[in-house]
Amino acid sequence: MKDHPGSYEWTSFYREMQGQRSLLIQAWGEAEQSADSFLAAYHAMEKAEQEIDGQIRAAGLAFTPMFQRYAQDNEKPVRDIKQIVSAGFSMLP
Repeated sequence: MKDHPGSYEWTSFYREMQGQRSLLIQAWGEAEQSADSFLAAYHAMEKAEQEIDGQIRAAGLAFTPMFQRYAQDNEKPVRDIKQIVSAGFSMLP
């Protein structure tokens, strides 16, 4: 019975860990890209909403800008994801 793994086992383990590390890096990159896409789309909607708001108010109608109203609540989870991803990348060798 072996007391310690042989070189083949260590090589196999190392390769598996490298593969898992690559998958993790890829997933972090995808999460960051999705977060950036969400923020860009959200900001575009805020801008469009501002333009509509001005036109509606100029016509004398009431309008509640929802994207602006809930921006902080909607953007916080996305910013949290970006912070987690950034922390993860900073820990990599």
